[in-house]
Order: sequence, then C-alpha cells, then structure tokens
Amino acid sequence: YIEIRFGRHKMELSKSILSEDVKRWKDALFDDLRAKDFSANTLEMYDRILNSFIEYVKKYDGETSMNTIRPMVLNGFLGYMDEKGGKKSVATKEVYVKAVKKLLSFVSENNDEFFSYDNIVKTFKVRGDKKTHEKIKFLTKEERTVFKEGINVLADSYMDKNEILPLQTVLLAKILMFAGLRISEALGLKTSDVIDGEKFYLLSFIGKGGEQQTAPILKKIIEVELDYLKNKSKELLGYDNHKPMPLFLKKSGKVLDRFEAYKKLTKLLRDMGINKQGCHVFRHTLAMDMVDNNINIVHIKGVLRHESINTTMKYAEATKESSKEAVEKIAETVKDF
Repeated sequence: YIEIRFGRHKMELSKSILSEDVKRWKDALFDDLRAKDFSANTLEMYDRILNSFIEYVKKYDGETSMNTIRPMVLNGFLGYMDEKGGKKSVATKEVYVKAVKKLLSFVSENNDEFFSYDNIVKTFKVRGDKKTHEKIKFLTKEERTVFKEGINVLADSYMDKNEILPLQTVLLAKILMFAGLRISEALGLKTSDVIDGEKFYLLSFIGKGGEQQTAPILKKIIEVELDYLKNKSKELLGYDNHKPMPLFLKKSGKVLDRFEAYKKLTKLLRDMGINKQGCHVFRHTLAMDMVDNNINIVHIKGVLRHESINTTMKYAEATKESSKEAVEKIAETVKDF
C-alpha cells in the first residue's frame, strides 16, 4: 500500500557512527521543540544534557548503532555524569533521564524504519527511593520571618539608589516565594505577561512541558517594584517602556539566565542573614509555608501546579482552600505592603 504523509518528513534512523547519528537526531529534536515554543531555559537544559550524552556515546562508536542501543548503554550514562561532575542527586538524574527519553521518543516517532525505543525507554529510570535520597531545602520559620520583614527594606534601599538590577532580584525572589513559579518559568516573564486584575496580578508563562500556564500573586506584593521597573526601564536600561520588557536582565541587557539568577538570589539571602541558596528554595518554602498554615494538600498542588498529588504529598497534609485564597493567606503575613 502507499502511505501518504502530509507535511511530515521521516529521517533515516542511521547514517553514520552512533555519536554523529545521536547529534543529527538531537538537532532535529531541537528544531521541533523550537517550533513548539519550548522555553529558552528548557532548551538550554536539554542542550547541556544531550551534548553530554553525545560525548558519552562516543565510547560505543563502531560497536553500537542507533538500532542496537541496549539498556546498559543508557544506564551507563548516569554513572558517566556522576564521574564527570561528582555524584548527582536523584532529582538531577531524573532530569537527565527525561532529556534522553525525550530524544529517543522523538526518534521513535520520526525515523523511516519505524524503529521504536519504547521497551528501552520503559526500563531507563533512576533506581532508588527519591524520598530517602533527597532532602527538601526550604527556609525555616525564623528565616521566613526574616525574609518577609526584610525584603521590602532591601527594595526601598535599591529604589532610593536607583539600583535597578538588585531590585529585579527582589522582584524575582518575591515571584518565586509568593507565586510558586519555577526559576525557568519566572526568567521568561515580560511586562506584558503580568496581567492586571482588581486584587491579583495573573502571571502568564511557559510552564513545565512547554505549556502555557498562569499563576496568581497579590498585587500589593510586587506592584511597587513592578511599577518602578516599568518607569525606570527606558531611563536606566534603554528600553522603550511602551513595549514588553523582560523583567529580569543582566547588566549587558540580555535576559538573566538561571546560573546568574542562582548567584543573585543566593547573595540576596546572604545579605538578609539567611544561610540558604536559591533558586528552588523559594518554591519549597512557599509549599512549607502553606503546610504550616493548614492549607489543603489539593490546593497546595494547585498553587505549585504539580501533575501528580504524589509530588505534593512530600510536603504534608493540610486543610481546604482555593489556590488564590492560599496565595493570599500566605501573602497577608508579609508586613508593610
């Protein structure tokens, strides 16, 4: 029979040695992800992991090909990454697995031999119980009090001195802490992504998996910093304040990346006397703050936008409340807004 494919081009499964074929398929995958508007941070993460995967599989060039990859090849990649940069946490390894599975699933769907990696993908997983290996890092109750009482003091001092980049770090910390965004989600925000409402801003962003998502945050939490940055953007950074402006920038004017954000957020905490490191510590802290305020686990899941309740259960049991009410209840504990 004749198969007619509309607008789709099947690629040859294998044309060269294994590492070169993996690179060819990785490049095709990235064309596909860009067409689907995956976030820059997600692309950067996948690029870093898959480039390491390409380096790793070079050891199998000449003895293994795209249609003879075995589970031991994939499982060996995790050990390779441990040797390359020190032992990784279970959570980090799960990100590595996800990236490689993304690549192999793409190959399965688009190769001209209809070759499938489904069986290999099913067996490729991180061994061990994540709960026993990973400790959640968050601010203690005392540290939360220090943060909530001191963050606006820092913000006022930065505005008094026209220090726009440190003020952006304050805004970033507040969005992570009080809206529960992941760092990759927050860094892509522009002024046009902050939708004004009567009591809440609705933040619109590309979430996990490349899907458009939204999250509420009380206006009074960030409106001072947001208005200041909008008004000062043209004067201090050369942006036209009538056009959407990235909220988080480097001194060069380029969008802040997660590595610079990590350093800036860690310094912010240090400046407040808090010995913790950003970026994910803020999101964990929001979760624990909601647990301590007896908010229902289902609504904690809603605020954090977890796909599974099992992910949220690691924080605790709690009482009923809607997502907006949960965000509002936590924000109400912040003084002097």
